[in-house]
Amino acid sequence: MSPQRPTTVVLVDDDSALREAVARWLEGEGMRVIGLSRGEWVTSAIETHRADALLLDVHLPGLDGLQLLEAVRHRWQELPVIVMT
Repeated sequence: MSPQRPTTVVLVDDDSALREAVARWLEGEGMRVIGLSRGEWVTSAIETHRADALLLDVHLPGLDGLQLLEAVRHRWQELPVIVMT
């Protein structure tokens, strides 16, 4: 029997201190965290890392969080998303 894969969360926030603090907390809960500072990298990360959830800041440089949410919802309707402000 193979070990269960940990829950993978893509965390997107341009504030590195906040991103790192949230990542440490989630990792302490046994999750695998893919931290990103820009929205443009999210779709690739979701596919590459088979993300189970997305934590998304609303205010991002370039592609903002609400635009990104719309794109993610269009492609991955079942992916749980938490929007942070």
